[in-house]
Amino acid sequence: MFDGDLYTLMSRTCGSCEAEFVISLNVGCDIFKGHFPGSPITPGACMLQIAVELCGNAFGCKCSLTGCKNLKFLQVIDPSEHPQVRYRLSWLETEDPIRNVKIEVSDGETVFSKMNVEVKLR
Repeated sequence: MFDGDLYTLMSRTCGSCEAEFVISLNVGCDIFKGHFPGSPITPGACMLQIAVELCGNAFGCKCSLTGCKNLKFLQVIDPSEHPQVRYRLSWLETEDPIRNVKIEVSDGETVFSKMNVEVKLR
């Protein structure tokens, strides 16, 4: 949905129960023109949608969000100040198509968001 428009995947490292992605935010995306002109920040809903898309990348299938157990936005992401951000995902391996995934969004020492989401593998 946002891959290739709002962001570009720069690197991907996946293990059996964890994954790490580095994305590059596209400051020229229309979302930033409206949120907010001249002072862009990444909307929280977009940060969450990127997380769901990256879950799909990690699991090798499409995912849909079924719930959020915890969702904290700690800092805003200004794409001109933080053009690349890191998404760290971790989960427990299970046969269930519903997975609980812990996600941290950061750039170096700056943590932008911590999420604990529930996704359904399709």
